[in-house]
Amino acid sequence: MNDLKSPFVANDRGDVIAFDDLDTMCGDIEAIDASKMELFDATGRPLRAVVEGYKWHIDEHRVGDPEPDRLTDILRGYFARLPDQLAGFSARAVAASSLEELLQLRIELSGAPDPGRWSKLFRRSWG
Repeated sequence: MNDLKSPFVANDRGDVIAFDDLDTMCGDIEAIDASKMELFDATGRPLRAVVEGYKWHIDEHRVGDPEPDRLTDILRGYFARLPDQLAGFSARAVAASSLEELLQLRIELSGAPDPGRWSKLFRRSWG
């Protein structure tokens, strides 16, 4: 698995999460969910989850060929569905010209402050 490139991406029916490393991804995603997700490395290689009880790992012998267009489509779809409060990220995703830019944008979004449940309901910032 040394040829896998980070960040690693989990697509849970359109909810896309980026992880710095496989250990973090395997620790943060529950085993019952991992087998239902599309998993990729940064080049778009599909990864297969192997579930063993309450834990899971990547099957290093069943890593697919890179599918950068598939991962690009997933990321573009994710950014297109962001709420109005995050329109700046959506616009930057439209302008992105590479998979690497989209991945970097997703990582950047992970660090952005969450507007919180109440501001989403009332469509205003409380800070």
